[in-house]
Amino acid sequence: MSIFNFSRAVTLCFLFTQTHWLFAATLYPIQNATILAGSLFDIKIEFNQALNLQDADILLNGRPISKTVKAQAVLIPDEGGKGSAITYRDVQLTKAGKYTLSAQAGQERAEVTWEVYATGPRKVKNVIL
Repeated sequence: MSIFNFSRAVTLCFLFTQTHWLFAATLYPIQNATILAGSLFDIKIEFNQALNLQDADILLNGRPISKTVKAQAVLIPDEGGKGSAITYRDVQLTKAGKYTLSAQAGQERAEVTWEVYATGPRKVKNVIL
């Protein structure tokens, strides 16, 4: 491999890694978060571009998020020049298991997986008569 080809390959790798970050959305809660079933939490999806709510395709376990989550989406059209954000407040997932949230708008795409766990039945410890 010549020096020219090597430097071109390094440059292409650098450009690919840099443009990858330009087209990545950010999702909260973050990857591998653990959530207690029935607890309330917020979902936030940040995009690097300004968009309308209809431009975003947001799926929870492969289905539109509106089919699983009762909370209404709130669009923040411009977060101080950083792009748009969509939030869902007081989300509640009642069933335990793995959940995958994916969001896409234009060339931006991101995906995270969470573990929702349930606690066992409560047992009576002390009885006061």
